[in-house]
Amino acid sequence: MKYIYPILLMSSVCHAQSDPNAKLDLSLVFPQQAVDINDIIEVKLMVSASSNPQRFIVADVPFGWDTSKLQLLGVSLEGSNVGVMPGYSTFPPNDYTWCNEVVPPQDGNGMFYCYGVLGYEWIVTKPTQMCKFIFKVVGLGQSEVVLYDNLPLRPEYPASCVVYGCCVGGNDVTGTLSNAMVGVPVFGDFNNDGIVNAGDMSALLADWGAINYASNPHDLNGDGIVNSQDLALLFNNWS
Repeated sequence: MKYIYPILLMSSVCHAQSDPNAKLDLSLVFPQQAVDINDIIEVKLMVSASSNPQRFIVADVPFGWDTSKLQLLGVSLEGSNVGVMPGYSTFPPNDYTWCNEVVPPQDGNGMFYCYGVLGYEWIVTKPTQMCKFIFKVVGLGQSEVVLYDNLPLRPEYPASCVVYGCCVGGNDVTGTLSNAMVGVPVFGDFNNDGIVNAGDMSALLADWGAINYASNPHDLNGDGIVNSQDLALLFNNWS
């Protein structure tokens, strides 16, 4: 990565104040609460300062998703920080980690490069958007979109999230990585693990006979009582 953009990484003058010991955290955020098959969703890639303000220069961001649940359609910089450089912040073809077999990648592993605008001093003081990954929901159940800290598709160049910043060229300021959970609820999946099984049946049986006037997740047919009809519906969706 360092050899790709040496001029930016070695920029010699930084007038803004930033702590050389501060770290920048990366997180994936899925704002929507409920989705369905064929919905188009946005998973935001955010950067924030772990403790003290820190300058952002450039980042490698390898990430992964479950292709049976989600299809990656592309990336958008709409709403991103003004410090994100358009054109260069994208999916590089033939990246050095072998994550991007096509653009956009479709095999469940992708590499996104985020470049800071040359000459712009982007000091991260609050959580801010780097980009949005655009997915189409293609399968039932929950799944994670994850940030990789070591994916050895190419052993000599493992895919790892790394953020460069500070006033020193090539200074690794990578902090913590946080993933996002997305997906379609499965009817009868009370514990949200993506399947309907004995655990969900136990939850329904523990609520057996309950009469409800408000919404009750175990009352699957919505008739106001948890009984054999709800159990039958649960068995119909048994995974």
